[in-house]
Amino acid sequence: KYVSDVDHFHHIVHIPSALNSMEKVYDDVDSNAVMDIGAMSLLLSICASSTYAWSYQDDGRLLYASTTEARSQASSWLKAALDVMDHAQRTAHTSLECIQGMIILFFVFCNIEGLSQRARALHARSIAMARELSLHRIDAPNTPDVAKMTTTTIESSRRVWWFLVATDW
Repeated sequence: KYVSDVDHFHHIVHIPSALNSMEKVYDDVDSNAVMDIGAMSLLLSICASSTYAWSYQDDGRLLYASTTEARSQASSWLKAALDVMDHAQRTAHTSLECIQGMIILFFVFCNIEGLSQRARALHARSIAMARELSLHRIDAPNTPDVAKMTTTTIESSRRVWWFLVATDW
């Protein structure tokens, strides 16, 4: 649902990388390992966004009994994603996946509440985290962390930063 109907609105997630992160979350759950906070926040945000955007045409996916059931779960996914993001903030966690999750939730809140205080707070937190990760310097010469990144991570970081810049104007 997310890939076919939601992702193209913000296009900040590299889907194959996100799928790998989600597999790792499930593997960590199965093995009782410590989970990656960023991957968990991205997964929960995608679930919140997908269930909120669920429509009658999606009933054929047979994931939920009805559109009403899918949409009723959106608030639970939202709460869970916000709880993980609050934990990330309390523990000073920073990651690209966490920022992506906040951007996705920003869109959900904008659709539900408009440009509310919660939506603006998520946006401000995502900008602060992006600056902490130096995403604003991703294309600057001699940026030390860029040498350690894969091409996919660099491009995803660039997309996230420019999305944040564009929505902040």
